[in-house]
Amino acid sequence: MSIKIGKTILITLSEAQRKFGVSRVTLRRAINRGEIKIVAQNKNATYVKPEDVRRWVEKFYNREMAERVKKRWQKKETKKKTQRA
Repeated sequence: MSIKIGKTILITLSEAQRKFGVSRVTLRRAINRGEIKIVAQNKNATYVKPEDVRRWVEKFYNREMAERVKKRWQKKETKKKTQRA
């Protein structure tokens, strides 16, 4: 759910995840490193400016690396499930 404060539109991390194709964990890490600024936060959601996320994606996010990591994790999870069965 996005909100508008004056002329500024803010989006939740869930919306940023969907819009920019970046996981919430990755977005949280960027926030913790100070690369993306939290503009508003309540007990239910964290809000950021979409343009801040877009700039971060352009500057820092490596989609190829993210896909390789995702595949590696999926492979590990599949292996764990096979070992349990």
